[in-house]
Order: sequence, then C-alpha cells, then structure tokens
Amino acid sequence: MSEQVLQIYMPGFLIVFIWIVVFWHSFKKVMSVYKDFNDRTTMNYKRIKRMHYPFRIILLLFVVMTICFVLFPQYYKLFLPIQALNHPGINMTGFLILKASLIWVLVIQLRLDEALFKYSRNIDTLSSMEVVFFCERLLLKGILLMYIGMFVTISNIIGFILCVIAAFFYYKKR
Repeated sequence: MSEQVLQIYMPGFLIVFIWIVVFWHSFKKVMSVYKDFNDRTTMNYKRIKRMHYPFRIILLLFVVMTICFVLFPQYYKLFLPIQALNHPGINMTGFLILKASLIWVLVIQLRLDEALFKYSRNIDTLSSMEVVFFCERLLLKGILLMYIGMFVTISNIIGFILCVIAAFFYYKKR
C-alpha cells in the first residue's frame, strides 16, 4: 500500500474508529445495531471513562500524527519517520492490523453492552460487574492493538514511543 493510498484511507479509518470507541451510543442509533435495553440504568455508566486518561491523550496524538501525515507532510517529519519501514508490504500489514482492531473494538462494544444489560438486571451481583470490567480490559486491548497498527502503518519514532507508553499503562493497571 503506497503512501498516497494510505493518505486516503487513514482519515476515514480514524473517523470510524473514534466514532465506535468514543461515541458508541450515537453510533448504535445511526447504524441501528439494536435497540437500547434500559437507558436509565446504563446512563449512570460513563462510557468515556472506560478509556483511561493516558489512552485518550495517546489517541489524540495519533490523530494529530495522522492529520500531519495526510495534510501537512512537511510537519510530519517532526514525528521522526522511519524510512526503512516505509514499504508497501509493511504498510499493508499495518492496515490489516488496524482493520482487525476495528473489528475487535466493535465486537467488544457489543459484548460490553450485553454485560451492562446483565448488570442492569442483576444489580446486586458482583460477577456481572466483573464481566463489565473484563470487557473494558478487552476494549483497552483493542485500542492498544490500534496503536500498534498505526505505528506499523505510518512508522515513526514518536508512534513507537506512544505504543510503548500505552502498553506500559495497560499492563500497569493489571
């Protein structure tokens, strides 16, 4: 996959990914995934808080990196690109990782909704909340996979450092 093709696909991917991760409730309404089961019980559950603060900052930095890659190539040099990894095969592998992370996050969002539904039915049980926490961890793992895919697709030193920082925060929370 050449740089020109990546410059076309990367912004679209990021828009869809952020829409699924951050604005899931509105995504369900537009895409008619399924009807919401119990809005007043799940309204107390803050979806955006699932994504830890460092993950949000890293996501924002990857968005800025992608905008610079697509619109301002002269500023993209500030992210210290690795030219040896700018190969169509490596870029295609990174984009496949990005697609896998998108599917992963979509499936986990559906599982998380199912876990929240079970939690809303059995509010007193600890096991249903443990399933919610397990799904949250899987969601963060999918976001971490997206960061790795972004690094492989548009390889640069700053992207690698951001992936290492995200992995540190993911495994630190364990």
